[in-house]
Amino acid sequence: MNTNCPNCDYPSSDGAEVLRCAKCCYTKEFMRYEEFGKLMGVSGLTIRRWEKRGFVQTRRFGPSVIRIHRSEFERVAGLTLEELPV
Repeated sequence: MNTNCPNCDYPSSDGAEVLRCAKCCYTKEFMRYEEFGKLMGVSGLTIRRWEKRGFVQTRRFGPSVIRIHRSEFERVAGLTLEELPV
């Protein structure tokens, strides 16, 4: 079991296996709520609401680091306005 990031050797804070870390990996493939919201034309708070409803899939990199994969934008952007949650 690898407890350090394979790219930058950043250690896991809780001893869990690390496939990707918040220090280096999310900057290439993952976005913050605000970044995702800007692309979607809504606020970061709206994206948080969508995530709580299960509309947007997120990835947790630690207790306080939650990111959204860039592929989620393509998936969500393909929906019509009627399909977007309020």
